[in-house]
Amino acid sequence: MPNHISDSKNPAADPENMIAYMRDNPFAEAMGYVESLPESARARIAVFFYQRRHLRSTGLEIAKTCSRGALNEAAGGAGETIYHQSRNPDATMRAGQFTEERAPRHKKISLAGGQALAS
Repeated sequence: MPNHISDSKNPAADPENMIAYMRDNPFAEAMGYVESLPESARARIAVFFYQRRHLRSTGLEIAKTCSRGALNEAAGGAGETIYHQSRNPDATMRAGQFTEERAPRHKKISLAGGQALAS
C-alpha cells in the first residue's frame, strides 16, 4: 500500500475509498496500485466499478488485469461478460452499449398541472 494511505482509508478495503483514490491520483499511479493488489481484490474492485455507468470504462481497465476465473468468482455469471468486454474495452465503450443515447427512455411523470380529482 502506498505510504500516504492510512489503514482507515485503504482503497482496497473499501470500494468507495478506491473511487476517491482513483480520482485523486494520476491514472497510471492509481492503476499501478491496483495491479499490486491480489487478483481477488482487483476483481472485486473491477466489478464494483463496472456496475456504475460512470466508472465502467475504469472497471474494464481494472478487469483487464484479472483472469476469467477471478472475475467469475467476483461477479458470478456476469464475470464472463466483464472478462470478454475487458479484453477490448475501447471497442466495448465505442459500441455505445453504455451511453445515455442507448439507455432506455422512461416516460416523464409530472404531478403538476393535472386536474384535481373530485372526492
